[in-house]
Amino acid sequence: MITVLVILGSLGQAIGSFFSGKVAPKVGIWKTILICNFLSLIFNCMRMILTTPTVMIGRFCFGFLVAFQQFCFAKAINDTIPAEV
Repeated sequence: MITVLVILGSLGQAIGSFFSGKVAPKVGIWKTILICNFLSLIFNCMRMILTTPTVMIGRFCFGFLVAFQQFCFAKAINDTIPAEV
């Protein structure tokens, strides 16, 4: 069961990376970062309820949101720092 919980975070990141490139530019990079931070807080609190379904859903969704944040942070750094640096 622990292996499934570990894999769900990576699976969420893999699926989130496919959607982040299409959704984040439409919504806005900074707005997406704020939404992801708020939802990450909710799903991390959800993981504190120690039942198997809530931990699995919380872990998957947190991994999904981490992929969105990684894309947004890379895009934000690319937009704010010149390419020469």
